[in-house]
This record gives sequence, C-alpha cells and structure tokens, in this order.
Amino acid sequence: MTKRKKFYLIIALQIVFLLFMVGSKVFTLVTGTTVLLEVVPVDPRDVFRGEYARLTYTVSTVEGPAAQSLKKSDIVFVRLKKEDRFWGIGSFSMERPSRQSNTQEEVTIIGKVSATSERTVYTMRGFRNVTAGSPAGQVPELVRQIKEVEWRYPRRHWKEGDTLYFPFVRDSANHWNVRTYDANTDRHAVMKRLAHEKRKHVILSAIVASVEQKYSATVAYGIESYYVQEGKARDIERMRRPGPVSVEISVDRFGNAVIRRILIDDKPFLY
Repeated sequence: MTKRKKFYLIIALQIVFLLFMVGSKVFTLVTGTTVLLEVVPVDPRDVFRGEYARLTYTVSTVEGPAAQSLKKSDIVFVRLKKEDRFWGIGSFSMERPSRQSNTQEEVTIIGKVSATSERTVYTMRGFRNVTAGSPAGQVPELVRQIKEVEWRYPRRHWKEGDTLYFPFVRDSANHWNVRTYDANTDRHAVMKRLAHEKRKHVILSAIVASVEQKYSATVAYGIESYYVQEGKARDIERMRRPGPVSVEISVDRFGNAVIRRILIDDKPFLY
C-alpha cells in the first residue's frame, strides 16, 4: 500500500469514527426515552463556569448493601424510575439486565463507578444538656444536629447503649455548631478540649440507639459535563437570583444517555 493510500485510509477511518460518534448520539436522542433529572442543589453560577457545565445529579450516588461490593471503574446498570416530577434510582446491578426494555416509567442507564465510600451512622436518643443540667428540649436546634451522626472514615468504636458527650460552640454569627470530631464517651475529655475556648460552649449528652454501616458509590453516566457556548456562562454569572437546575436527558435501549437540554428554574437555558 502506498503512502498516499495509507494517508487516505487514515482520514477515512477518522471520518467514520466521527460519524459513528455523532450518529450514536443522534440515535440516542431520537429513539431514547426522555428522563428529567434533578441536579444536586447548587448555585448555577458555580455550574456554568468556563466553557463546560459541570453537573452532579441526585442519581449520581447509589447506596445500600449492594454498594459494598462495588469498586472504582466498575460498570453498573442503574434502573431509573419516574417518581414524581424527577426520576430516581429504583435498583442497580453489576450485571446487564436480561430484559433491558425501557418504558415511560422505567429505564436502564449504564454508568461507571468513580468513587466508593463507607460510613458509620449513629442514631442517638436521650438528649440532655449536661452543661446547665437541664433537659435538652430547651435547645431543640442543638438536638437536631446530633440525632443522626455519621463518620465517613470510622475512627470510633462506639456501640449501642454508650453515652456520648457532644460539644457545641457559638460562631461569629451567634449560631451553635456541634464539633462531632471532639465527641467522646469521656465527659472530662470533652471539657478539657473546651478549656482553652474563649467562645461560649454547651455540652449535650446522648445515648447511642443504633449503629449502622452504610455503603455508597458515585456513578458517572457520561452526562456530567456539557459544552456551553463561549460567553453564555457569563449570563448565568450575572443572574442575581438564579433558580434550581435540572437536566433533561435521553436514554436509549442500550443504556446510553445524552443530554437534551438544561433547565434553570424550569426554563430551557439557551446556549
């Protein structure tokens, strides 16, 4: 084969590849099921910075015991179900469903695990304000902060029935904030940590009602970024009170997804 023929062959293969890429997206848009996804609450001015919209969805995280076996780069098949207005996760598996037919109420979308995490969740009860010796019911805003406490990287080995002491300190805005990393079963150890604090503090005690290990994985579906026409992102940045962001996608029968359009405050963002 001559050099000229090789050159033309390379060009032809590149063209075929581009046509395939474009054609596959068009196929998904034309034949796929339309799904509306809720973007994780975020200021659109943070999403539309630069020439790409960076998107994270409420369905980007799968949870449950099955997530324990997942690891980075695993391929997962997520079954999305139409809930109310938005779609949510119904189930997920590492095996391709034997029947992957999509309907107007359920679709299967393919994703890749980008990260995994494990956290220990402690549910608390029996709250008391041990600083003042009065029931913690007088400070319900503090109780709400420790009703359910979690550590993503467990460094505690507390068990059901243990009594924990949680220190709260006031910030510059006069709000009480719990310092869970200083929580301890030893009240005196907590008080010692607060000894050098100049800010006001309160210590609440609570009893561990239950301990649960929870597993989750972050899944990417190939719809986490979208090109925005140069200069259009600045329109978002100039908005004083932009509304919530949602994304309309199309999912074909093979599980591939393509973004149809982005909506801000339920109105299409024209880019």
